[in-house]
Amino acid sequence: MDDGSINSAQQRSGEDPAGLGIAAVDVLRCLEEGNARFVAGRSEHRDITLERRTQTVLDGQRPLATIIACSDSRVPPEILFDQGIGRLFVVRVAGNVCGVDQIGSIEYAVSHLATPLVIVMAHTHCGAVNAAIQGEQPPGSISAILEKIQPAVDKVRREIVCLDEAQLAEKVAEVNAWRAIDDLLQNSPIVREQVATGKVTVMAAKYDTRSGLIYWLGQQQTDNWGY
Repeated sequence: MDDGSINSAQQRSGEDPAGLGIAAVDVLRCLEEGNARFVAGRSEHRDITLERRTQTVLDGQRPLATIIACSDSRVPPEILFDQGIGRLFVVRVAGNVCGVDQIGSIEYAVSHLATPLVIVMAHTHCGAVNAAIQGEQPPGSISAILEKIQPAVDKVRREIVCLDEAQLAEKVAEVNAWRAIDDLLQNSPIVREQVATGKVTVMAAKYDTRSGLIYWLGQQQTDNWGY
């Protein structure tokens, strides 16, 4: 189902896509098409009108997908996927890590808003990833974020040799996305149950800050770390 047919269904039913029980694969296709428009410079900027704002106030929110993304100002999911108000439930944190607050937000989205797709989205040129690779020990609470990224750094260095600095950073970003998924699934019985029953699909992705493309790394892997 393309984005146009999703909007047609909305017009017929008066509801948003997730309320129609659209499967994760259809939501994914919608997001892929939105990213393609963004990359091509043809974003349609739908669902940002006064009418749309009023609708989401009166009818509540029924987002298509839940996305956990980095707080980096160059990585705004709604723009990258060409989606408007009420279309995405976005959780942003430096390094797109999954701590208790992020997990709680995702649990709300899948259990109360019924989003069928959860995406952990890494990105290229991530400052948090680079800081973890360089072994920085910043003051305050920033260090807690780097500690969650460090296992990805250690895993890549242990298992892959002969990477230059740029290649190391990009591989760590990908592994860190899988690490966040593992943290989510291991620490959230709510999300695990939704995945086990087929109600929710969890995917890893990586956004290329230069090209604008979003690359899909695959579906959830629950046994990467073995801890």
